[in-house]
Amino acid sequence: MKRYAAFAVAVSLWGIAAVSSAGTIASPAIPTGPYNNAGACYIRNAGSDPVLLTVAMTRGDGTAIPANFDGCSGNALAAGVTCVVLVYDLPDNVSFACSATADGKTKELRGTVELREISPLLRVIAAADLR
Repeated sequence: MKRYAAFAVAVSLWGIAAVSSAGTIASPAIPTGPYNNAGACYIRNAGSDPVLLTVAMTRGDGTAIPANFDGCSGNALAAGVTCVVLVYDLPDNVSFACSATADGKTKELRGTVELREISPLLRVIAAADLR
């Protein structure tokens, strides 16, 4: 019985350590306009080790915005590499943000989210860093 209890405690502590090693960086909310808005979220690994990422774009209320292209989530981002998540048509007249959750420390991650206008050319009209 004592062995089982010790094993259970060890597994619980390991689980807490595994969960606590994950970190998140996020952007502030950026308001969209009435039409022709797109979004991009760039994440760069400035560290020396690969990092497993999950990147999400959300409305200001936390509702997920489906990505049209996700080159970040579920992949190990190698050192010195940048990935991108794109949303081609953001909801009108809301705010949106980007967040990146890593399987390790986020100290070496850098990120930028962009609000883009599509008419007739693609141009960045607002940007913010993830922190």
